Amino acid sequence: TPTPTNGGTTDGGTTDDGTLSEIIARGANLSPVKYDQVFTSQGMPTQTWEIWLKGQKSRIEMTAEGEDVVMLVDLEAKIAYMYNPAENMAIQMDLSSFEGLVTKASDDILDYNPVIIGTETLDGKVCLVIEYTVVAGGVESKIKQWLWTEHGFPIRTETTSGGKSAVMECRNIDFGDIPDSMFELPPGATIMGMSD
Repeated sequence: TPTPTNGGTTDGGTTDDGTLSEIIARGANLSPVKYDQVFTSQGMPTQTWEIWLKGQKSRIEMTAEGEDVVMLVDLEAKIAYMYNPAENMAIQMDLSSFEGLVTKASDDILDYNPVIIGTETLDGKVCLVIEYTVVAGGVESKIKQWLWTEHGFPIRTETTSGGKSAVMECRNIDFGDIPDSMFELPPGATIMGMSD
């Protein structure tokens, strides 16, 4: 059951774990971390992504159209690879023109004037529950998010837009070390450019 926090407040509100901005700051450089991201939305099959983050690098494993796909992203080098393990082939993408998108920080949540609606425990993790609204391309989305207060990690996000709802959950969170090889293409992989 959610516990009210001052009847709803913006970032000025203080919880036992600090202000909202302090909690978000804990997650700004949360690395290394590995977790499963589970997406559910109306009329669509559930999708699960395995995600590894370490510094400026990330690895995402997913299934797309029945095929296993691995996305490797290096924000420092501004390069990403979409890798197909079955063919040992990767498509290289230049991220320099998308820098504003791929480096968007979680601190930007504060730009949307989130309201703290309470605290709730999910899977044994104490979370600050917030709500905010995002308007993009003329479409309004209402977002409710559960931030794990200890780490500033968003472990559940509910989005309602255009009369449809979607849920994203982070599970099996592990802060153990991750070998650098997880963010590299395997030996002998064929690399192609986007134009190819």
